[in-house]
Amino acid sequence: MEDATISETAGPLVKERFPSVVDTDDLIFEIGKQVTKVLNLEKLLTKLLDKTKALEGQTLDFAKQQSEAMGRAEVLSESNKLYEENNRKLDAEIVRLREEIEELKQGLIQKDEEIERLKQKKKRAKKSN
Repeated sequence: MEDATISETAGPLVKERFPSVVDTDDLIFEIGKQVTKVLNLEKLLTKLLDKTKALEGQTLDFAKQQSEAMGRAEVLSESNKLYEENNRKLDAEIVRLREEIEELKQGLIQKDEEIERLKQKKKRAKKSN
């Protein structure tokens, strides 16, 4: 085996069948287009990530508000149940009082009738004397 040596060659390492029509400016332009495309995609991705983070924050805030609202709804539901129970008790008491008032009215009517009879009886007794 021979020792490796560095030699300067004037020609290309791989000889092409046809001469290249792409020059350095064309290569720089194509590389620039690809770099620009990558930079644009990176910026778009960064913006999408920022929007995603913002939406996650809004979602967390909404979830927190929703849980607070559910808690308030439960408290209101319990309060409404107490009001309903109290209203039923008050309604029963009103019905009982109305019945009692009606009984008292009937008693007053009977007493008035009795007083009227006694007055009539007294008038007859005076006329008889």
